Amino acid sequence: RVIFTRQLSTLVKAGLTITQALNTAVEHVARTPFQGILVRVVASAEGGSTLADAFAEFPEVFSHVYVSLIGAGETSGTLDKALERLADQLEKEDAILRQIRGAMIYPVIVLVVILLVIIFMLISILPSVKDLYDSLNKDLPFLTQLLLGVADFTVHYWWLTILILIALGAGLRSYFHTPAGIRLKDRTKLKAPVIGVLFTKVYMARFARTMASLINSGVPILQALEIVSEAVSNIIIRDIVLQGSQAVKGGKSLSAVLENNDYFLNLVPQMVKIGEDSGTLGDMLDRTAVFYEDEVDQA
Repeated sequence: RVIFTRQLSTLVKAGLTITQALNTAVEHVARTPFQGILVRVVASAEGGSTLADAFAEFPEVFSHVYVSLIGAGETSGTLDKALERLADQLEKEDAILRQIRGAMIYPVIVLVVILLVIIFMLISILPSVKDLYDSLNKDLPFLTQLLLGVADFTVHYWWLTILILIALGAGLRSYFHTPAGIRLKDRTKLKAPVIGVLFTKVYMARFARTMASLINSGVPILQALEIVSEAVSNIIIRDIVLQGSQAVKGGKSLSAVLENNDYFLNLVPQMVKIGEDSGTLGDMLDRTAVFYEDEVDQA
């Protein structure tokens, strides 16, 4: 999707018609289900649909932000610039996700090794400790007895242990798909030690980058806020942005709504206020996004 958007942006900027640009870009996409979707997008565009409507037929691939930026570009006659902004945004989001995933590899490996060491100790070392205590006619400490009980159960009923772990995993996964579970998971991301700060900066960068792209493409601020609320992918931040949308509709400034909010870092409302006062909200949000993207890199 990132590569396709960049190619489409370049082709439209070069002066090709939409259908020519689409057909050329589709030719460079590998034969995957994504190419099949793009062929249907081309068919819709050639059949008279707007490009935004053609992309909107596939919400599982092209997000609300994607469609809105395309629609704003078509309406204002600046589709090439809208596509360029969109390609830039997708590339930056992809780069951040890659960095986070890459940074998580080492801690995950360490945790797996720790888990294997614990299992080895439970199964191999603790029984030796029990034999030593028995030879001395001494009772094991309660905690050690508890660990030995877990080890014995795991060894003798390994099949039941696996079933319990699978059931526990399935139960947690189901819970985290419920409204209460999603809210708990998203709040934990923001409040967790160490990684909470990282996630908060990711959401600040995503909020600022998406908001800047929408405003610079000519999307009205209320509509932009509603779109951004879904784009941040965190229900806690989403609720704050939606409350901000209602407050702005009622006459308040966006900076006043975001100010003193526990989940929004101080720089965001400050930069928003400067942008509101100077009439350069899009540019100020763009600078905010760059700042937090750099912060995420460092973190």
